[in-house]
Amino acid sequence: MDKVEIRWPNGGVETLRNIPADTIYMIVEGQGVKSTVKLLPPTPH
Repeated sequence: MDKVEIRWPNGGVETLRNIPADTIYMIVEGQGVKSTVKLLPPTPH
């Protein structure tokens, strides 16, 4: 993803740039990305 913009309840805005789309992110307000989990590609049926 080129850009992800997070609008927090306190009114703050955090922008993440150039991050993979095939990943789950845990983002903490004011601290950025705290952890990631890479997703596996889908398996054919």
